[in-house]
Amino acid sequence: MDKTKAVSNIALIATAAGVCLLSLMMSQQLGWFSFAFVLCCSLYRLWLIDNNNYNASKWLSKLFYLLAIVLVGSSAISGNLIATLLSMLVVAQGLTLLTLKQVRGLYTICWVQFFLTTASMMYLQSMHLAFVLFALNFLILFAIYSVYHPSLTKQQSLAHVHKVAKLVVVALPICLLLFALMPRLPPLWKMPKPPTETRGLQEQLKLGDIARLSRSEELAFRVTFDNQAVERTQMYWRALTLDQFDGETWQQSELKKNITKFAQIKKRDLRKTKLVAQNPTELISYQVIAEASYQPWLFNLDLGFSQDNNVLHMPDFSLIYYQDLRQKLQYSAYSVVNEALTETLNTQPSVSLDAYLQLPAHQSNPKTQAWLQELKQLNTDNPSLIAAVLDYFNQQDFYYTLSPSRLPQPIIDNFLFNTREGFCEHYASAFAYVMRLAGIPSRLVIGYLGGEHNPSGDYFSIYQFDAHAWVEVYLQGQWRRIDPTSYVAPERITQNLQQTLGRDEFLPDSLFSLYHYDQIPLVNDARLLLANIDYQWTRWILNYDINKQKKLLKQLFGDNQVWRTLMLITVVVVTLIVITLIALWLNRHKQAQLYWQIEYRRACKALQYLDIENYSELTPQQILARLQHKPASIKQSWQQICVILDQILYKPQQQGIQAKNKKQLKQAVSKFVRSARKQQ
Repeated sequence: MDKTKAVSNIALIATAAGVCLLSLMMSQQLGWFSFAFVLCCSLYRLWLIDNNNYNASKWLSKLFYLLAIVLVGSSAISGNLIATLLSMLVVAQGLTLLTLKQVRGLYTICWVQFFLTTASMMYLQSMHLAFVLFALNFLILFAIYSVYHPSLTKQQSLAHVHKVAKLVVVALPICLLLFALMPRLPPLWKMPKPPTETRGLQEQLKLGDIARLSRSEELAFRVTFDNQAVERTQMYWRALTLDQFDGETWQQSELKKNITKFAQIKKRDLRKTKLVAQNPTELISYQVIAEASYQPWLFNLDLGFSQDNNVLHMPDFSLIYYQDLRQKLQYSAYSVVNEALTETLNTQPSVSLDAYLQLPAHQSNPKTQAWLQELKQLNTDNPSLIAAVLDYFNQQDFYYTLSPSRLPQPIIDNFLFNTREGFCEHYASAFAYVMRLAGIPSRLVIGYLGGEHNPSGDYFSIYQFDAHAWVEVYLQGQWRRIDPTSYVAPERITQNLQQTLGRDEFLPDSLFSLYHYDQIPLVNDARLLLANIDYQWTRWILNYDINKQKKLLKQLFGDNQVWRTLMLITVVVVTLIVITLIALWLNRHKQAQLYWQIEYRRACKALQYLDIENYSELTPQQILARLQHKPASIKQSWQQICVILDQILYKPQQQGIQAKNKKQLKQAVSKFVRSARKQQ
């Protein structure tokens, strides 16, 4: 293929569509200006084609180059190296489209486009985006195919699309085989991590933060129980604990942060990693697929354990990953939901109990202190005092809402005795503060409550609007969970947030969310079906790692390593043979009918010895006219080739005649090639 050959319009249009589509998909990471730049370059190029003009305006080209420098420079200033490199490639694609004339430029765009498609998978991993990327690559393959097979009509273009589709269908089994069997090797080098804002729960919690988070329908994680699922009232998905309170904000103390960093750096568990339940029925096993949160927190039921690599057990009974979750993570865990949370489970010294008695230095809340003194006179032991505080939440006119009134200082006094409206973090904060005033160690636990069961996949989806906060108090050497929200809005524990708040207050910022139409069976079933498809995609495709590969090979070929290797090689060879036979069968008509093209190309290559130029643009009869001044042997040989081609193309071909013509054509071409070489 001559790389200086001009690019056909259909190839250029397909390439422009693919480049624009990919830049649109990456616009959230690279910015909308990059997409706008590529779109403008593509539209201007197509406008030139429509006007039969293939030369861009010089001053307009200079303007595009200047804009490209500005875009790449602004991306570099942001400090994100990966985004800068990708932005540079995307902008370069647009500039190449602007001046694209020859096939070599098209090849450059196509190879860079394949690389950008692979790089985009760092950000675009959902199933529907994978199908879009597949369609994008199909456009690029069609553009390359159009270079070798130019189409002049709409019917020819559709026929070429059909042929490219057949090639893709043949290639798919190879792709699946490589995906399943190729060794999952670790990366040879580390890419710089792009800075990304954390998602979901944070290590700092202000009053109102969970209420704002509960306005989001973004997925947090999914859970599949190995056996029977626990009751909804036990679905307290623990994420992290907060022990320091300044009167407005709960956060982790510096000591707890350092403990977390130490565990991550050393990859060391800081409490026991195994526990045998006295009653086996109390042990709950489950699989979790956590979404990328760019934080290390994992999710588990109370007293959770995991045997997975890189999952660390913390002294506060939470699980963390050894690094921030920058992509979806699947891990196994088990819990003993009725087991006490005791400090004897820790293998390393935990935070002193004095840290869980810390009070704000500059906020006294006098009304709360006076009220607590009254309660302590009536309730002399800690359990009865706790019950009295919870009864206050239950018996007074407290209101559970996503939009509470703003709390002036002192916050706890105004919440308990004035506004009396708030979300879960308001009640948990007030209760934990009162416990500390009473000398009872307490801490805030934040995580998620409940989950939506998907019957088609038999798993639970936990969303950001399921975020929840509760309290743990230390009594008789054990941490006990107490949820003050259950005394204000008990339906929140047994029902989801939508049922608790009502449709008007649920997801007020997402008016077109499908959750608002779950009363329509068809809409709700479609939503659950799409969610299940995405779940299976995540479970079997995105989370297919080396451990799952080993498990698959073990199931297929057994434990014997030699036997497994031999069987694997046999499967690969047989698969390749079958695919080759299928490809030959799909192209059987093409092989039977186009043998003459191979011989004709062989004859045309010999024309270079006769100083015949641009022969690819000439018909056989036109070439014969240019050979009139050549020796008679050359003219006669070429004329014989023309006669045989006419018989092949325009006369009905029977099996015997077809074989005879094929032999005669091969002999005539060989004779012509020998005669032409003698003229060199």
